[in-house]
Amino acid sequence: MLRNYLRTALRGVRRHPGYAALNVTGLALGFGVSLLLLTLAWTVVSFDRFHDDAEHVHLAVIDMQAWSTTSTWAPLSEALVQDVPAVVASTRLYDEQHQVQAATAGAVEVAERPTFQETITYTDPSFFDVFSFDLVRGDPAT
Repeated sequence: MLRNYLRTALRGVRRHPGYAALNVTGLALGFGVSLLLLTLAWTVVSFDRFHDDAEHVHLAVIDMQAWSTTSTWAPLSEALVQDVPAVVASTRLYDEQHQVQAATAGAVEVAERPTFQETITYTDPSFFDVFSFDLVRGDPAT
């Protein structure tokens, strides 16, 4: 019976090769797009799930017309902790990019580039109340 189905399918491919190629291409494209969307959804759902209370950590994103940022305004962070009973702790992250001169960088040697970009991230003291990163050195309380 399987042999009959295979024979019928091959006859259809021989009689209408353009139609068969269109169907196979559409099927492959559908599978590819579905796999990409599933991968994207899995990445979004599983992002930062290694923290102790990951299901209680949420990200506030400020979306304006000209730009979008994940930095949170200071008054919003403080107001959330004070006014919303469900919010236990809040922390902010802020990234800045700096150009560093290789001559003033000390032990850093940069060949053929006198300057390089360095990103510095600032945060609140309550950062380790929200996230559970393992530290190589130091105490998160201090």
